[in-house]
Amino acid sequence: MGEKSNSSERWLTAHHDPLASLYTFGSCMALADLHGDGDSKLIIADLGTGAYNMKLKVYKGTNLIASCTSCGCGIWELHLHLQKLKAILQTLEVNPTEFDAWNQARDELLDVSMLYEILDSLRQEVGECGLTTRSQRFLMCHGHASQLTFLEQHKGFLLKRQTVVTCFSTLKKSHAEDDAISCLVLGTESANIFILDPEAFTILNSYNDSRGASNPPG
Repeated sequence: MGEKSNSSERWLTAHHDPLASLYTFGSCMALADLHGDGDSKLIIADLGTGAYNMKLKVYKGTNLIASCTSCGCGIWELHLHLQKLKAILQTLEVNPTEFDAWNQARDELLDVSMLYEILDSLRQEVGECGLTTRSQRFLMCHGHASQLTFLEQHKGFLLKRQTVVTCFSTLKKSHAEDDAISCLVLGTESANIFILDPEAFTILNSYNDSRGASNPPG
């Protein structure tokens, strides 16, 4: 009887909450001991609407104990209800054709239909990741009215291209022992790999499959 009881205690009753309002996938969830106290928390990357309102949420049991705004181009330190930006990835060069198209649309030298056509053609040439987030979201607008509204809302802002972190891991800095200090290794949407110092969060080295290893930017 004792053996049967111990076996049953290994299982938890499933929790079902149809009102949790979480949009996520299995690869966006993990259990982690955040404070080194042996109590693992459930960490969920909530995708929000799929384009806006992305958040990182931490649960203890079924209770939400922390939530912070997600920023795909930065590394955040989360402590209880506080969040602190530790590092942010450098901006990338904007494609000249894309830059000129938005400038012409801003100056009303290019109508919204032509802007969509140019950006859609450029997407087929350089791929989705080769465009700025603004252009990617503009191309998600279907219909002339929604495209025009998007153009009016964004044309006055500086066009920037930022990459996002798509995966990460850790790498021992100098020793193989379990308690040795580790560097953070980031993989980005733009096919870059960055190795960050574990304390200063500066870039120690970077790699791109089209350029090979490179020294950290000066």
